[in-house]
Amino acid sequence: GPYFVAFPSLEAAIERNIPIKTQARNCTVLPNFVGAIFHIHNGKDYTAVKITNEMIGHKLGEFSHTKQKFRWYVSCPLTLSYSPLFLQGFVWQETMKLLRV
Repeated sequence: GPYFVAFPSLEAAIERNIPIKTQARNCTVLPNFVGAIFHIHNGKDYTAVKITNEMIGHKLGEFSHTKQKFRWYVSCPLTLSYSPLFLQGFVWQETMKLLRV
């Protein structure tokens, strides 16, 4: 059967809009969770998730991603200037200088 955790103050949390902090990522979302706000631990910090009808039957951990999307940051501004288009223009300029002589 489904694994779930009993949250004793669930009804009060829904009425007062108080988030429930949990690390139980494998807890199945039940119909009485709808409208509650959970802070689900993703290994580093807590992600706020508001439970809706479409989430019933899924696990809480499905809505708090543990991995971030990879982002490529350019650390040195010189790497931007040596792009293929820059080098192509540089070669063109040097060729033109040689032809003028």
